[in-house]
Amino acid sequence: MAYHYTAIGDSLTTGAGTLLSGGFVPIYRRMAERHLRTPVSYENLGINGLTSQELLSMVRNNPLFRSALSRAELITVTIGGNDLRPYISALAGGSGLSGSSIPQALNHTKEHVRQIVHALYQIKSGQREPFIIRMVGLYNPFPGVRGREYMCASITRFSIHWADQITGWRTFIPHLRAMNGHCFR
Repeated sequence: MAYHYTAIGDSLTTGAGTLLSGGFVPIYRRMAERHLRTPVSYENLGINGLTSQELLSMVRNNPLFRSALSRAELITVTIGGNDLRPYISALAGGSGLSGSSIPQALNHTKEHVRQIVHALYQIKSGQREPFIIRMVGLYNPFPGVRGREYMCASITRFSIHWADQITGWRTFIPHLRAMNGHCFR
């Protein structure tokens, strides 16, 4: 039996800006092949600059996404960093934008992520084959920005909430490292 892997998300999924050839997606596929001892085909549907709201729309409405996700036994999702980009850029530029906007942006992202996972389960409902969804957590693409500690704490709380929200689904296995205050180092 061969497995199918579909990767969806932002530039982390496309592999943009990484020294790894193609990013983590082909590496994850090879790891899955070794672990499962069977071939794993894959589709990388990552889009640079994608926000959680845009990904939600793609998962709900794009026939290519829906078809690939329907076939997949392995699904990875990277999303959320671009939702924060305007706030982080404003903080970095000293525009006077308060870091207090970040929790509000994270709340919108949380809701979109919840809806994305729900939509994935709707696509997979009625299928007998087991599947796994792996969410890749946020990181700070702007490590030199003022308010780093505040962003670190906000994103850590977001990641913990994200895992807590999603682990209620029986086939989801969270893939989240405890940050222990060492975020973005």
